[in-house]
Amino acid sequence: MNVFTDPEGWEARLRQQTLITRSARARGEDVSVTSSIAVVDARFQLGLLDMLSNPMFLAVERQTEGGLTHLIYEAIAPKPTHFQELGMNVATPTIIRREMLQTIDQSWGKSDESWIDIVAVPTNHRMDTDDDKVDFKKTRLGGLVGAKVHILSREAVDEFLSIKGGSNIAALLGFDLPLKVNMPNLVRYHSACLGFTGSGKSNFTTHLIREAMKAQPDLRVIVFDIAGEYFIHLADTFVKKTSTMYTSEPFESTEQFLDSQVVPETLEEKLRKPDRIRQIVESVRADGRLRPIETGEETTITLGFILARLAGIGDKAGAIEAAMIGEKLKAIMAQEKIRSDTPIAGLKAQGREKVRALISEAAATAPERSALKGSMSSLASYFETTPEASSEEKPATASELARIVLDAEAGSISVVYVPEPKDARLIVSRFIGRLLNLKKTAGKAKEKVLIVLDEAQEYIPRDRKDSYTDASNIAVEALLRQGRKYRAHCWLGSQRVAHLNVSALQQVHSYFINILPRSYDRITIAEAFGVSYDLLDRTLDLETGQWLFVSYKATKRKNVPVFVQAPDNETTLAQALI
Repeated sequence: MNVFTDPEGWEARLRQQTLITRSARARGEDVSVTSSIAVVDARFQLGLLDMLSNPMFLAVERQTEGGLTHLIYEAIAPKPTHFQELGMNVATPTIIRREMLQTIDQSWGKSDESWIDIVAVPTNHRMDTDDDKVDFKKTRLGGLVGAKVHILSREAVDEFLSIKGGSNIAALLGFDLPLKVNMPNLVRYHSACLGFTGSGKSNFTTHLIREAMKAQPDLRVIVFDIAGEYFIHLADTFVKKTSTMYTSEPFESTEQFLDSQVVPETLEEKLRKPDRIRQIVESVRADGRLRPIETGEETTITLGFILARLAGIGDKAGAIEAAMIGEKLKAIMAQEKIRSDTPIAGLKAQGREKVRALISEAAATAPERSALKGSMSSLASYFETTPEASSEEKPATASELARIVLDAEAGSISVVYVPEPKDARLIVSRFIGRLLNLKKTAGKAKEKVLIVLDEAQEYIPRDRKDSYTDASNIAVEALLRQGRKYRAHCWLGSQRVAHLNVSALQQVHSYFINILPRSYDRITIAEAFGVSYDLLDRTLDLETGQWLFVSYKATKRKNVPVFVQAPDNETTLAQALI
């Protein structure tokens, strides 16, 4: 392996390494971070200056008691410097300043008076070489001023960062190399995609969903979508009968549904068959896979509710009969293996008929004018008017949706479109609570579920003033803390980091970061994730689809930030819809 790729004429040494503290104030809070910064002094070359415009890793020689090793640094900013400019300031007479500037302009790279200051951050890893082999490992060693510096080769970077046989999620910027990661860990330990509007969050998240399902065919994915983007991004998956769309809005026609979804103009230009998405929507509607979902408070009557009403009769008239009915109902539940939180509308035919017969008999035989008579008569009437669970027109509740997702076949995708944030928060909080409960108590712990929360600032806001923000915060925090044990995982997407619940955000182990214009957002991430603020500053130069990726669990090296170029999901989608 060629470990170094120093260009001809390369000469560079470590000039200094220091700690820099930065702070910002927003929303009434002060946040500060301290990071280590190194400066490498390199001989000026125009070719080298051009090379340094791309991400690059440097290897700094370090003598140790056991021999020579190399410390790995990530170059982040080149600054061409000329000796004469150091002596020039506003007090320098104009005619002299112009003469100095002309001299500087004509002497770049032609004398030892010019050089490049390369700002770099330590990765806290070392590289030991043995013949043609390299070994990377974590280290606390610091660089020594004056040490020689080399440029890490493409092959060494691949060995440093990529997992052999891993999932290819993006291309490493500056190296023409794929970044291969441990996809099960990217799912298992939660992830976040953070960037300003237009950075390509939903596009990239959709690509990651595709890669996750390739790596884990037994994964079930559910996306909670406020903006109406994911049905289009995943349109090709809806060709399969395993994908279902849930919506809180009534759509009477294909056109009305399509009008509610975001169809990028760039995608329309790539589609060879302009009507292909329309055809998919019509197929989904015809198959009954465009299903309504209940918003608002759930008032579903469950068997547990019936038991509670029977127990509440106490010493009133009919108390003995109520106790006997309660015992009979429990016997039916045990025989049919029905849980107490099962709604009446969710009962299967045989169990439903047994419970209905018991309630009807109780209503007919209960003492007149007793509390038992009134309750059983109302329940008997409810049985007659409530449709069975097989009705596809009946809106699913959030609790029912949790069981539907867990019972679905492996590889299924569900997209839940709820444009009203208040309703979305209520549905998500109830869905997560029910999902975790089923995984803990109903033998569903082995089913792998990935929950994608787009516009995460609506679900886990720092301020909990809006409707149901407290409930959604509690539910999502529980998912992020406990979900991994029960194979329930979460990916977050947001453009407003400063508005997020940082306690919840700190449970995420992998994060993709695009442009975040607010310095407070960048400092918040630097503090929460331990990422160099100087690296985060470079995200301001990223284009759509480019990301700074950091992971504690999914990459080969823990917490080593890398810049990547995501593939275009729209191209993938257009090719799949031929």
